[in-house]
Amino acid sequence: MLSASVWVCVACAVVNAARAHASTDVIQDAPVTHSVSGQFVGSWMTSRRGRRFQAYRGIRYAEPPVGELRFQPPKPILHYDKIVDASEDGPSCPRPASPGYPVDEDCLTINVYTPANNSSKRLPVIFYIHPGGFYSMSGRSNLAGPHYLMDRDVVLVTINYRLGSLGLFHRAISVSGSPTSKLPSPPDRVDLAIKQARVSHCPEDNSTALFHCLKTKSWKEIAGSMLGFFEFGYDPLSLWRPVVEPDFGQERFLVEEPMVSIREGRMHSVPFIISQTTGEFFWKAFYVLNNQTLLNTMNAEWNRIAPISFILPRNESSDRLATLRKAYLGDGRLENSTASADGLGKLYGDSITGFPVHRMANLMCRHSKHPVFYSEFAYLGNRSHYKDPVSKKPVRTAHHDDLIYLFTLSYRFPPIDVAETEDSKMVDKMTALWYNFARYGDPNPRGDTPELASLSWPAMTPAHRHYLRVDKEFAVKQNLFEHRFAVWDHLYPIQY
Repeated sequence: MLSASVWVCVACAVVNAARAHASTDVIQDAPVTHSVSGQFVGSWMTSRRGRRFQAYRGIRYAEPPVGELRFQPPKPILHYDKIVDASEDGPSCPRPASPGYPVDEDCLTINVYTPANNSSKRLPVIFYIHPGGFYSMSGRSNLAGPHYLMDRDVVLVTINYRLGSLGLFHRAISVSGSPTSKLPSPPDRVDLAIKQARVSHCPEDNSTALFHCLKTKSWKEIAGSMLGFFEFGYDPLSLWRPVVEPDFGQERFLVEEPMVSIREGRMHSVPFIISQTTGEFFWKAFYVLNNQTLLNTMNAEWNRIAPISFILPRNESSDRLATLRKAYLGDGRLENSTASADGLGKLYGDSITGFPVHRMANLMCRHSKHPVFYSEFAYLGNRSHYKDPVSKKPVRTAHHDDLIYLFTLSYRFPPIDVAETEDSKMVDKMTALWYNFARYGDPNPRGDTPELASLSWPAMTPAHRHYLRVDKEFAVKQNLFEHRFAVWDHLYPIQY
């Protein structure tokens, strides 16, 4: 299964955990580990509660995807002949970034964090595939810091993958992401290839010439061209996504529409957690309403702008667009008001993330052989990816706000210390949920996570669509936002 946002896949194994070869000075005080691929020198790190753990960062898992390997499947590195220095993060894959931020096309690296003891005890492994819509973010430790989860007896793995372009797992967690949506996956993205050619000054009418031209461009030129893909402010948010690939004899990533795979049972069926936040992309409404040009354009050209902003077919019928507008915004014009902000914010959130997650949860609970746990992250702490520009305080849980309590995000937020605050308690609860699920395939407590002692989270079923509302106090409820999602199910029906 795939996701356009975050997948966390969990396996159970013993893990022995690049760039330049390690120097003698590095080896003297650093942890060293051996694997079938070679010998790696890492570094020591300390978790939030003071546990020392080993970190092996920036290990190349594939040859640099440069030159003739650009736009090609990754070529695995099977063995290192010399000792590898794995003491620092590798660079992020090419994307728009602030000056000085480490970015490079030679970016296919993996980070492995493991407890300090050398026990032969088998530990659950959390394999974290970072979010970012396939065109931003990375698995670097400033975006996926290990310091909270490494308070638990787990191995954490984070990975970089190329941006802009199933595995043998025992459980899966999808955080505000879904491979299913309102519409089937596109058969190709020729439209984006042509747009990439246009913004890169390459031929648009010959695919071979386009391909060879793009290979001559520097990664900085290609990464910097991303802003040229937005058509209305910073919309559409969703650009590069996996497509169902025709079979030309090549290795294929997505071989059929995910909804079909799920219904037909052609999937890796495992215990599954899927979640969304209360607000998701609500903040995009403020960006429109506080910009008079964007506000006027959305009012005057709704039928043109709505498909761009809400990830709909460009030729969507005016009747469907009118139905959506009435359901979320009523009969009046958009204006810079609380009512418009609430309705437009929910429309953004539901269209981009909320309804796709709802659809995925309902498909999986019908067709998976294993339990499906559904949740809403509603906790509003002192940190958020969106704060009111006037009050400077969070106003609603936004997309990625749940990650604040699972990973240190030092690129943006100070770490949460162990003081008895609500934020600190949420870190303990969230890491306990993930630990339980990684170890047992069930997030409910088994006696070794006292933070969750009173939790009883039932799996979702078609008849009883339970979900866990994660707030200061956890609560089990039913039918998450279904009064809003009903309009989407009506406009874009499928066979569940």
